[in-house]
Amino acid sequence: MPLYVPGLLTAVPLVLLTIFAMGLAPALRKGGDGTAVGLGKLRFSSTGVARSRLRRRLVAAEIALSVVLLVGAGLFLRSIETLRERDPGFRPEGALTFRVSLRGSDRYPGPAQRARFVRAMEEAVARVPGVTAVGVVGVLPLGGRDWTQPYGRPG
Repeated sequence: MPLYVPGLLTAVPLVLLTIFAMGLAPALRKGGDGTAVGLGKLRFSSTGVARSRLRRRLVAAEIALSVVLLVGAGLFLRSIETLRERDPGFRPEGALTFRVSLRGSDRYPGPAQRARFVRAMEEAVARVPGVTAVGVVGVLPLGGRDWTQPYGRPG
């Protein structure tokens, strides 16, 4: 499975920002009470029973959420592996795909000009030695984009 670089470039900064934000709150809470200066002196304090109970519940909720996320990630990875092993309904061996974007082009402003370009491109690709079939689609099945577009075998 190829690495999706734009997704990685989005995910890594978000993860780093999340780590920073989650570490910032406790640091700000402890930063102003002088604990760094008086590390040698032990300060004993007692927290209320209600506050202690709330803290235990929050820790339990964090652990439960972590378990749910880990199980979900495991199921997601297993689903991806299952999908990779399934027959997609076509033979991708020896197939070449590429994208051509004519949006915003002054050279092909209307649908008729774009249709002529696509037909000419199809004919030119068909003349290449070794090419056995040529097809043009609006959305490439399992191409990684336009996941909301349904596709299926006719019949």
